[in-house]
Amino acid sequence: MFKSIYKLYVYYKYIFLGIILWKLQKMVIHEFLKRKKIKHTIPPRQHLVKENFQIQSDFYNLFKNYDLCSKCINHCCGGKFNRFSTFDYYLQNRLCLSESTFSYREFYVLFKKIYKKFFKKIIQYSNSHDNTKAPYEVCIHLGPDGCKLPIGNRPMICIEGVCRRFINAFTYNELKKYSKLNNKYFYLKCKCIFYIMKDSIFSM
Repeated sequence: MFKSIYKLYVYYKYIFLGIILWKLQKMVIHEFLKRKKIKHTIPPRQHLVKENFQIQSDFYNLFKNYDLCSKCINHCCGGKFNRFSTFDYYLQNRLCLSESTFSYREFYVLFKKIYKKFFKKIIQYSNSHDNTKAPYEVCIHLGPDGCKLPIGNRPMICIEGVCRRFINAFTYNELKKYSKLNNKYFYLKCKCIFYIMKDSIFSM
């Protein structure tokens, strides 16, 4: 009973924090800094890079106990879309605000294609006996053994995304650990915004 309540808490907290970061990313980074015409690459703070690697490692250690991704039909890796956010570009030293570093349209199209355009194909695929290929194109970084990108360089959305299968499989203690890791990621993103703003303004 208590685990069910906690699962709802995890779902709604993820949505709530996601909306906050979406607004912060759009208002603070894209609107303000692009108006300032920042055209140079903004180098990341190394302690944030190390923190991102540690958080992704902790997520990986939590997920590796369950072989769920390889058995998932409607998987998160469907579609050849950009999954890297402003935070990912910043932590990988690729953030140049004169370019479009994160397309909200691509993010929307990703889920629209998975849940609408490919819905019939997914149903047909799940009802057939041919499990040798996915019903749609997959991410260019997806290999036979999972993500080909090293830990620390993977998109945040691919690491922290709330998956119903994992949430249901987790024990109560694992669910609490997962929730804490999401909190850490939220705090890390807030620090990224702070340093992007600070380093951009003082480098002008």
